[in-house]
Amino acid sequence: MGDEPARGCSQRFDVAVAGDASGRVYLFRNGKLAWEKRLGNYTWSVLLWGNKVLVGSDSGLWVISSSGQPLWRTNLGPVRKVLVV
Repeated sequence: MGDEPARGCSQRFDVAVAGDASGRVYLFRNGKLAWEKRLGNYTWSVLLWGNKVLVGSDSGLWVISSSGQPLWRTNLGPVRKVLVV
């Protein structure tokens, strides 16, 4: 990965988030891994919302700061979709 945007992309992103099937969530800054958290057994959805990361997992809905600190979590069971309206 260089300093140029990927082919077909019109801009670079300074911050990106991703999740995987093993319950891990990743935050990247400027193309480098900033932090990784394991939040359960499954991660179904990850959304960057302002300076917060919203995560839907088998262990509930998580709100995590962009520095990687968990701020809040529901205890209502699995959350498969995260949507901000």
